[in-house]
Amino acid sequence: MAFIPHTQADVAAMVDAIGVARIEDLFDEIPQGLRIKSLAGVPTALNEMEIGRLMSERARADGAPLSFIGAGAYEHHIPAAVWGITTRGEFYATAEAALMAVRANRKSKAARILVPATVHPHYRRVAVTTASNQGLKFEELPYCTAEGITPSASLARYEGQDITALMVQQPNFFGRLEDVDALTDWARARAILVIAIVNPTSLALLKPPGEWGARGADIAVGEGQPLGVPLSSGGPYLGFMTARMEHVRQLPGRIVGRTLDVAGREGFTLTLQAREQHIRRAKATSNICTNQGLAVTAATIYMSLMGPQGLTRTAAAAHARTRELIAALTRVPGVRLAFPGPYFHEAVLTLDRPVAPVLKSLSNRGILGGLDLSGYFPELGNALLVCATETKTAADVECYRAQLTEAMQAARAA
Repeated sequence: MAFIPHTQADVAAMVDAIGVARIEDLFDEIPQGLRIKSLAGVPTALNEMEIGRLMSERARADGAPLSFIGAGAYEHHIPAAVWGITTRGEFYATAEAALMAVRANRKSKAARILVPATVHPHYRRVAVTTASNQGLKFEELPYCTAEGITPSASLARYEGQDITALMVQQPNFFGRLEDVDALTDWARARAILVIAIVNPTSLALLKPPGEWGARGADIAVGEGQPLGVPLSSGGPYLGFMTARMEHVRQLPGRIVGRTLDVAGREGFTLTLQAREQHIRRAKATSNICTNQGLAVTAATIYMSLMGPQGLTRTAAAAHARTRELIAALTRVPGVRLAFPGPYFHEAVLTLDRPVAPVLKSLSNRGILGGLDLSGYFPELGNALLVCATETKTAADVECYRAQLTEAMQAARAA
């Protein structure tokens, strides 16, 4: 929506139809002590022309730096047709999966969810914030700081305990590949549901969650941003969720199916939705809602245009470019690969000096060099998460290597 079209007369007509005197009456359930009349520090509103000029100025100030960050939002090539078609007409998936697992695993009474530390920190934080007040208990599984993965041996302490679900992210936050078969088999053998958190692009190369271990995962969630949605300061993006058929009635929201009417014409209908979604909100499986339709449309068009072969080529190219990036950057004195073993299109580097000053120096040189992990995983020391996709060229990689060399030398001199 480019503007808010409601006049005061429109607002008055709407509140009259609802049966309240003013809009504020719709929020009377909020205690007075939590309400405020104004926000301190918020400047006077700008008109449309002024705000347009301000945002254009700020966009120009950002420049067009090379980005090697990743960490949940990935820069892929988007065919021009995607948004050409889309414009003619979003982290909560993980938390919803935990709530769904509790509903689906009725044999478990503990509502305990095992979450490896290698799951994206933001996913973990949102899950705890969203679901812990509903009685769920999230317990963190340690990871091997030498390899960057979750050892299946770390599950031994939970033997014989009542566990509801185990989350597994593949690739994990470090870009490493977890032993999903061992983790899944351990959980499924103990009637513990498995929640898979996946990168959709990686699935063009990696084993899908339904084939993990002997019986596969129960629920799969992830972020659809890599599928044709551009980087845009964190959103709006689209989360996706799927489940085995035996758990489908515990899915939040609604499922739309394609069918034929009596005349044989194709149509769409709501094939599954809980009645509580409308009439008993407190009893609903979830009160999640979405305004991600445009991003979902773009992702659908992207997958249709790319096809299985195109997605595979994209994933393979991203993996190859990241290997080139790691090979180049680890030639820089003071830089080494933190974890051995396979990764997809992200990897962790360890520097011999603090990361923040190096990243600042790179930013001044037009390069967004990655994500400083010191605030998330201080035990890793001066760790830097980097990413490359098919959008980066050999020249981009060489530019990063050369600028990192200079930035490291500058940091050493300082």
